[in-house]
Amino acid sequence: GNFQSPDRAWFLDNTWKLLPESNIPLRAKVTYTVCEYQKAVRGMACFFSGLDYRVVFNSFSDFPSPDHFRDMRERCRRNIEVARVYIRAKLLSLSVIAALAELTGGDAPIALFVGDLPTAEHQSPRLDDYLDPQGDGATAPLPCNNNSVNVDAEVYDLLMNGRKHDSKFDLRNSPLAAFLYGLMGDAGVERALGKMGSVPMSQEASRALLQSIPKPAVEMIVTNCTKIAITRAERLVEVLESLSWEEEDGDGVLENGDRGSEERQI
Repeated sequence: GNFQSPDRAWFLDNTWKLLPESNIPLRAKVTYTVCEYQKAVRGMACFFSGLDYRVVFNSFSDFPSPDHFRDMRERCRRNIEVARVYIRAKLLSLSVIAALAELTGGDAPIALFVGDLPTAEHQSPRLDDYLDPQGDGATAPLPCNNNSVNVDAEVYDLLMNGRKHDSKFDLRNSPLAAFLYGLMGDAGVERALGKMGSVPMSQEASRALLQSIPKPAVEMIVTNCTKIAITRAERLVEVLESLSWEEEDGDGVLENGDRGSEERQI
């Protein structure tokens, strides 16, 4: 089955196709809102958080063979592990946009903040155009040089380079999620998501979540959002100016450089 696929980009591709089945708003690929997508991804995150790989496959009378069954379970375990981290990184990126929406006037079509999905007939600016987690475009610095940040290189690659295909409601890659995950690592993503609370988010939770992310990253995201969400640009700047961060302890410094560990090379 899909859960034992050795191709995790394909596994996530099929997983993403399930979202519109239980989230009707996503079937309208143009008009769904930030919170509607955030709620859908949060539901999927909850599903994978409670999924035990040991109950996905069963054997009977040595069928499949013990070696084959062990390999199936190991591939399943890794697929679920990658999916959990990938989906939670996606959830954080959506929650950042949801927080900005809440603090600047409330929920709105996601295209207002990140731009329209590109088609063969229509191309317009997108937030992703201004984000460059690899650092080549100079608008988004490389993730912080911090040995305490643990990053799964395979998850980062999937976020940056994408699943197998675009879906009808989302692109295959997620530069914003890749940037935040590379910057904050597993523990940082979990700390930030702990501020989210319910969906839709309250204004208090929205501020807490934004302030749990390093200030330079929030500044970069807001600055580039103003280029897309023209009607909320002034309010976005006001929100940014109203936020406050505790003194950095080094975890939030954005700079180029070697990550210091082969395991975390991204």
